[in-house]
Amino acid sequence: MQTSSPTPSTQKEVKEVKQEGMNSIDALKLIQMGKKVHSLSWEDQEFYLHIDGGFVRLHKPDGKNYDFILSEVDLNSEDYIQIF
Repeated sequence: MQTSSPTPSTQKEVKEVKQEGMNSIDALKLIQMGKKVHSLSWEDQEFYLHIDGGFVRLHKPDGKNYDFILSEVDLNSEDYIQIF
């Protein structure tokens, strides 16, 4: 079910958005719930955002987590997906 609101109102709608890519606000909501989120513009799925110590961190293929500062491009992107 599609609504005119940019914010999904049910979990089912979030799943539909995830399949197509979601905006940064929806991605941050998932991260806040402890989920991992990847941008389709990143090289591989070993790059993902998640919560670590109360902060949004970027996990990289080297296995380390790095501070993540949202840029304007990150904020305007609509290509985030949840990874499992």
